[in-house]
Amino acid sequence: MWQDIRAAVRGFRQSPGFAFTALATLTLAIAANSTVFSLLNALVGRDADVRDPRSLVQISSIAPPQNVESGLTYAMYDDFKRRQQAFSSVIGWRSNGIYNIDGIDGGAQHSRGLVAAVSGNFFDELGARAAAGRLLAESDIHEPSVEPSMVAVLGHAFWRRAFASDSAAIGRRVSVEGTAFTVIGVAPPHFLGLGMYIEPDVTVPLTAFPKIAGYAPGSLLTNPADTFFAKHLGRRDLGVVVAMYHDQGLIAAKRDGIGGAANVTLGLPFVRSSVDHGTAFDRAWKGGAKRPDPAGLATAVRVGADLANRAGRRRLEWTWP
Repeated sequence: MWQDIRAAVRGFRQSPGFAFTALATLTLAIAANSTVFSLLNALVGRDADVRDPRSLVQISSIAPPQNVESGLTYAMYDDFKRRQQAFSSVIGWRSNGIYNIDGIDGGAQHSRGLVAAVSGNFFDELGARAAAGRLLAESDIHEPSVEPSMVAVLGHAFWRRAFASDSAAIGRRVSVEGTAFTVIGVAPPHFLGLGMYIEPDVTVPLTAFPKIAGYAPGSLLTNPADTFFAKHLGRRDLGVVVAMYHDQGLIAAKRDGIGGAANVTLGLPFVRSSVDHGTAFDRAWKGGAKRPDPAGLATAVRVGADLANRAGRRRLEWTWP
């Protein structure tokens, strides 16, 4: 080994320019790799800085045909929260958005900042403790009526920047896009919530989001919970959809397999199958472009015959004209 080292030293002395270039290249390559790894680890590899982050599961929807992933509607979130039995709790939150923030009772000057909208159990479930005042609670959200208390929690950095860490900020009002909120507390230092990069400046109740976004007050309830099926529809691999009633099952059929699916009613003493669409009164007995596609009826007849045969009854044969 020492012979190799002496030979390398002699080589470096004979070609100092090459030696310097090689060492500089290796140094820069190692530094670049270390920097990229550190950045990826900070942004992607590390866990969220909340209580028990490994137990968190994100539920989202995937909409065809582009298979774009997005969040659930409020109605989907509310329905899932009430019906699910797999999780200890369900947290609702919207990704941070940039809005105009102004102080009403002094303190904060006009600025553009990050605003988050979260459910009442958000801070408690993530293990956050208020640096001043209190944090949002279930009673601030009023989920059934979607009429929230107009209260807000300041991010710690924003509180320090806009109010000089003054505890008198509690009870003052801030305006987000012209909508007034009373400050009830300050989040702990460096609390990013479920984000990974930037601390929200202001956090408001989830049900207050339409007020700052300029939507109608009842818009949270306008998207039906049945669109929860969108999570599965984007995958194009459905075999069976179990639904509580006919129209609920049609959501999946119409968006993922129209013409190639059939409705089957379970629990009856006989086999019942039907088409994967409605009555089609607007197309019945009409020709041309409005002529109904018989594929749905053909599928329903075939499925009904197959189920009857599998039940051990007399062999049914059928043909489609």
